[in-house]
Amino acid sequence: MQNITILNTSPQIDYSPFLCNVTGSDSFDPSCLGGWQVLTLGGETIVTTEGPGPQGANIVPQMFLEFQAAALFFTTSSSSNATINITVTAGSTSIATSANSSVGVAAILNLPESETTTLTVTFSPGQIPSHLDIGNFKLEVTANSSPSSFLPTPTLPPTVSLPGFSVPSTLTSSTSTTPSSSAQSSNSSHKQLVADADFTPGSVGGGDRTL
Repeated sequence: MQNITILNTSPQIDYSPFLCNVTGSDSFDPSCLGGWQVLTLGGETIVTTEGPGPQGANIVPQMFLEFQAAALFFTTSSSSNATINITVTAGSTSIATSANSSVGVAAILNLPESETTTLTVTFSPGQIPSHLDIGNFKLEVTANSSPSSFLPTPTLPPTVSLPGFSVPSTLTSSTSTTPSSSAQSSNSSHKQLVADADFTPGSVGGGDRTL
């Protein structure tokens, strides 16, 4: 297996309602309120949002990434303090959970590598001002995989306008799908996805390649 780093500014990542083109700053620009902005924080590049705002028609900010990997990790900044909802969909199975983005590192493990997984991260508005800072992503994939095998052509629209977001309390699954030849079965693989798709504080090992 090898680690692949996906930069948070990669065109493979879709930011809704918009990604502001104001870059190179260390503070949020008022013209970007309601969307996402690229900032430099402590020498690191982050993509940040302060939640719904007038420039984004008060749409709840979300980000989407489609990929094929056995595991995914992504980071948030030490000052990020917004509550986030994270949804992972693989095949016919979706799971969701919520956490404070100050967790630092999110780990989603035991994914079916032969299926396309969609990660959705949603800002959860609260009663006090908060912000969500997204760092880079790491995929754990089979060694020597080509980019087209773990980053399929995105099928999501340029923006997805959702008025709100709710976290399902239970897993909903319809029909089984076969994840990979190494998995015992589709059903057992999806149970692992439920058990292991969780937020795990800690460090992420260095990636072998960066995209």
